[in-house]
Amino acid sequence: MTNLNSNTILDGQGQIYIFDEIDPRGQISAYIKIGKINPNSSGRSSIDRMKEHQGGNPRLFNERFVLNTFADISKLESTLHNSFSTKRVRDEWFITDNGNIDPFIEKAKEINIALEEQLPLIVANDELNSKEDIGEEKKCCSESEDVHNLLKSEEMILNDLKQRKELIDYKLRHLGGDNLTGIDGIGTFKYSSPSSRFNEKKFIQDNGKLSYQLGNQKVSGNFSPRKMPKKIINSDLETLKESYEIKRKNYQNSNIISRTEESEALHLEWLDIHKNIQPHEIRKRALLLRLKSLTGEYSGIENICSWKRRKKLKVSKTDVEAYNPALARNYIVTSEPVLRFNLNDFRPY
Repeated sequence: MTNLNSNTILDGQGQIYIFDEIDPRGQISAYIKIGKINPNSSGRSSIDRMKEHQGGNPRLFNERFVLNTFADISKLESTLHNSFSTKRVRDEWFITDNGNIDPFIEKAKEINIALEEQLPLIVANDELNSKEDIGEEKKCCSESEDVHNLLKSEEMILNDLKQRKELIDYKLRHLGGDNLTGIDGIGTFKYSSPSSRFNEKKFIQDNGKLSYQLGNQKVSGNFSPRKMPKKIINSDLETLKESYEIKRKNYQNSNIISRTEESEALHLEWLDIHKNIQPHEIRKRALLLRLKSLTGEYSGIENICSWKRRKKLKVSKTDVEAYNPALARNYIVTSEPVLRFNLNDFRPY
């Protein structure tokens, strides 16, 4: 693990910082800000970030903690934020118990250790991912079986947590009765923004020779564990989904209803599950990395996983735009806006 409370940043390091505020009368706020500094070559640090936030703020920012890390800084920050979702009041701001930041520091260290431990495997797997496999599967061994069994265990836990979380989500969607209604401070219904993508598959089908001229052969393949546990169908959840679809099709507009003890209790339960998912996601990722590493140059491990990597023609939108922008536009697919229920992953009340 990297050194703590240091503003000497090594190349490739990012920072997680915790600030609190001191008002003009010397009163220290119970609120803290948890943010990140992306790895940078300029040596920009948490102190620089604090100065940027200070402008126009009558309360003095006070640096309480800094963690230098080589881990994926965005993953570290989001996992730390989600770990304290019930203490989150908005964006990067959290409420402490009488200014005590020790739980936040310990959790940051814990997550950082888990993520930094994955770095050697990530580097090794990236190298393997860029090479074709040798065309045959590897015999399974006790180590790969053990990792596979642990992976299946984590998948079962995650399936259960995510289904329980989804059930609460749909219960909250139905609190407005026959209408689709948002809930003050908890969630709102809104349409997603349209998105667009380049239809690479259709372009290659229609423009065979040109595709080879513009594109490149790149190694591509999906890693797939075998014999993973299936999700158990929850009849209550399926019923709620069906009734929601009926209401969604008749949607015209929605109102916001006031929070109740019931909706707050459901939201708190949802946040608690949301928080508990995080460590299992990290453990699952670590196990997948280990299984990939054990697969190595092979196309899979018998009865454990498949990892076929073959050269495949890849053509990007940028490739086609450089050749003919009008042609590229013919293969842009735009999605329709989708009505979504956006649940707050924090408690602004």
